[in-house]
Amino acid sequence: MMSVRTINRNLMLACICLISLASLHCGRSRDRALAARSTITVFYFEEAAIAPSWDMHAKFLVFLPLVARNDEGELEGRLAERWERSPDYRNWTVHLRKDVRWHDGVPVTAHDIKFTLDLLSHPQVLKVTPGDFSLTVLDDSTYRITIHKGVIGSPLDDWRVYYPKHLLEKLDPIDFYQWDFWTRPVGNGPYRYLSRLPKTMMEFE
Repeated sequence: MMSVRTINRNLMLACICLISLASLHCGRSRDRALAARSTITVFYFEEAAIAPSWDMHAKFLVFLPLVARNDEGELEGRLAERWERSPDYRNWTVHLRKDVRWHDGVPVTAHDIKFTLDLLSHPQVLKVTPGDFSLTVLDDSTYRITIHKGVIGSPLDDWRVYYPKHLLEKLDPIDFYQWDFWTRPVGNGPYRYLSRLPKTMMEFE
């Protein structure tokens, strides 16, 4: 028999998933989203609902991925505007949208993409395997990524989100999972952090 603690945890996780999926659906209609202001409350168990150790749907409230899949299963740009690849799928050039800003007003650039991938492959973090790829920033809105031989996959990831270099670059990766940033996030997605009640909920507008 499941304990009350386990039942509560499952209910909270279900709430996170349902609320987040609803928000993603709403995001497909940009005009309606801009026209109507709303507030979402995300309940969570012990860790921040968007902390990278969770990888929950709630992160998409606050952060944009490079791409997302439409109803036909085709990739559509979110942070990415367009992209090209080599015939062998090893070399990709990604062009970012120029109209996306972090919630503090700073533009999102290719430097944020490189910073995030370098951070996630840091020995103290290891959410990305070091040496799988190399990335070169061509300009503020363009970067080239090379997938190394033997690595399977595409850099057009609809699950990974990216973080603001200007806010995080001076923080120590050894404390990555304990950064205050995860409980008071500054993102670039459809919802902005509003408030939190520790170990209970986060509120986004």
